[in-house]
Amino acid sequence: YSLGIVLYHMVTGQVPFSATTPVAAAMKHVSEMPRDPRELRPDCPEWLASIILRALAKEPVERFGTAQEMAGALRNARPVTPPTIQVPAASGTAPAPTAASTDLPSGPQATRLEPQPQERTRDTSSDTRRTAAIMGVVGAIALTVCLVAAAAYVRSQKGVGSFSSGGGLAPPPHQYRVTVPDVVGLSASQAETKLDGEGFSVDYDYAYSDQYPQGRIIRQVPYAGSSLEAGAIVQLTKSKGPEPTFIHGLRVSASSFLENRPKYAPSRAVDGHRETTWAEGADGSGIGEWIRVALPRLYVITRVELVPGFDKEEADKWGDRWWRNNRLAVADISFEDGRIVRAHYDTSGRSFQGTDIEPPAHSRWVRITIAEIERGTHHDDTCICEIRIVGYPDVP
Repeated sequence: YSLGIVLYHMVTGQVPFSATTPVAAAMKHVSEMPRDPRELRPDCPEWLASIILRALAKEPVERFGTAQEMAGALRNARPVTPPTIQVPAASGTAPAPTAASTDLPSGPQATRLEPQPQERTRDTSSDTRRTAAIMGVVGAIALTVCLVAAAAYVRSQKGVGSFSSGGGLAPPPHQYRVTVPDVVGLSASQAETKLDGEGFSVDYDYAYSDQYPQGRIIRQVPYAGSSLEAGAIVQLTKSKGPEPTFIHGLRVSASSFLENRPKYAPSRAVDGHRETTWAEGADGSGIGEWIRVALPRLYVITRVELVPGFDKEEADKWGDRWWRNNRLAVADISFEDGRIVRAHYDTSGRSFQGTDIEPPAHSRWVRITIAEIERGTHHDDTCICEIRIVGYPDVP
């Protein structure tokens, strides 16, 4: 019943029963039928008017039995059976005289029958039912006032649409617009909450930014202060953090290097020349030996690249060093934050091979430990001729 009142107000712009006092309004709920919504709103389709009137039937048995039943009627968009029970006549009206009460004996033997006084009894059960009905209606009005107020507010904000020729409610001719809030600099979750509160949807793209940390909003389209239709999409650009680059200023140490000769020292792995190399100097194949690259500050490390061998060809008797020395097949890459990433290398590839660190590591150093090797044809020394670290400075 209350939903019927709300629908009536939303369609016609009026409540079905109005009066100067709550009691007078309650009496109208009990004793009057509402006007057909089509009298106030001619473009209201018949099916919708019939659903509203059925919801407002005086007798509960003639209303929809469940919310599901009413929802189904709205979805079907077809007329439903209107209420058939009419409002009862007002009490206190004298009954019309009948033949039985007027046909009296006539003739000489007729005896005049004088009406005998009878004790009048009050139908208290009827009064009790009527009082209960009025109190129930007053309670329903209290709930309805809240619902109608909400509907009125929505109506004032969004405007009232017109009914289309197909019977449905068409969008209003001028869809209401909302000012787009400023979400630049907020986290993605904060931005979504703020925009959703204004009725907008969100779509994302991504870009590097030196100004905004990873995950923050760096740009929005339309811009803050723009006027946009409610329900429209606001395009947000989420920061990927600063663009990763090769880190410079590296310092290198190692667990060992070949014969302690400078030409095989750890620094050779970061000198930018692939014809020089770090060669571990332990007995055997070098498994377990490591080289450690220290960074100039705390970095977010996204990738580690290296050339897993000695990429040098000589015209002398030593020939191609790539094949003569051991090559790195598998390495464990560890970081200051405790993470260890296992990397696999193509030992036939004489170029930089990279390992993406996902998610990125936060560290001041990178250590590469030899885990597996591909043996060379002549020498038992494992080589790494170049190392490059990719990342960007970490923001405290």
